[in-house]
Amino acid sequence: MADLLIKNGANWQIFAGGARRIEDGEIELFENWAVDFIVEIDGICVASLACIRKQKAELGRQKDWEDIELIDKRLMPPEGG
Repeated sequence: MADLLIKNGANWQIFAGGARRIEDGEIELFENWAVDFIVEIDGICVASLACIRKQKAELGRQKDWEDIELIDKRLMPPEGG
């Protein structure tokens, strides 16, 4: 997926250790990023929401704070449950 995005003109950069960040419009991928827990969704292995939240908090970018709030709401146990 990442190679296809790059081939089609997506912006990308390589971090120390070889991890790549690929950005194409509203899509942002971090490839080979260290993750604590992987889940499978529709046959695709991805980082868990808790792991994504941790990464977003570590990056500390303004654009991630809304995502962090949404993740926190999703991970919060339902009231009365």
